[in-house]
Amino acid sequence: MSKITLRIVGLFFNETFEVDTNIVNTVKDVVIAYRTLRGNSSSPGGLDYTPITGGSVQSFTYNYPGYYNFNGFPGKGNNDGPTLGGSQRQAGVYTLSEPEPSNSILDSLNLFLTWQYYVVSKSGKVKSKTGPKRDFTPWDATPNYSIVDGDTIIWRLVAIYNAPRVIA
Repeated sequence: MSKITLRIVGLFFNETFEVDTNIVNTVKDVVIAYRTLRGNSSSPGGLDYTPITGGSVQSFTYNYPGYYNFNGFPGKGNNDGPTLGGSQRQAGVYTLSEPEPSNSILDSLNLFLTWQYYVVSKSGKVKSKTGPKRDFTPWDATPNYSIVDGDTIIWRLVAIYNAPRVIA
């Protein structure tokens, strides 16, 4: 058994858990293994994802149990970790989602949202990352690396300008 960390930036989600890396060897395998271990978002600590056409991710939904500690899960006491600025977040179901491509607010700002993920080794070396184009191969379907003990998979939803910003 190997310890793998799965993080989803923006959802207060950061958990290290044990998986068999002889079976779990892609980004998608890790997400499915976590869901198998903790359940879906109807249970505390559960995680769901919504695929979109082509198999990419549109959203992650996490049932946040509260008392988050960025150095591991579950958090202990009232330390919410450095990224939360010391403030508490209410327990409950949180969803981080990429809106439909025709979202008029994003269009008016010349922005689009897209998911990125990184596979980082225990030594800190980036082993894999989302490709530079929007239609990346979902989940690293045919990775040229292996998921091994100590790896961290980090998902984040980022906004990218698709035109120069006009300042009035």
